[in-house]
Amino acid sequence: MVVCGDDGLAHRLAAELRGVYGEQVTLVVPPDRRTARPPVVGRARAASAALFDRVVSAAVGSVGRTGAAGQPAAA
Repeated sequence: MVVCGDDGLAHRLAAELRGVYGEQVTLVVPPDRRTARPPVVGRARAASAALFDRVVSAAVGSVGRTGAAGQPAAA
């Protein structure tokens, strides 16, 4: 069972589900504003763009290298 929230009701519900009904409970709470790190966009975006370019280049490069009936062309 998943319980979302950081108020008293969410904590009480999670405790009751676990204690009374024996349910396995996951409590999902929002991140603390003081400890939450800002998302990394610069490097992560550049790395994903580079990977995407390599995948597209590999896919486009392999299109011209097939022979008849989809068999690899002889080199």
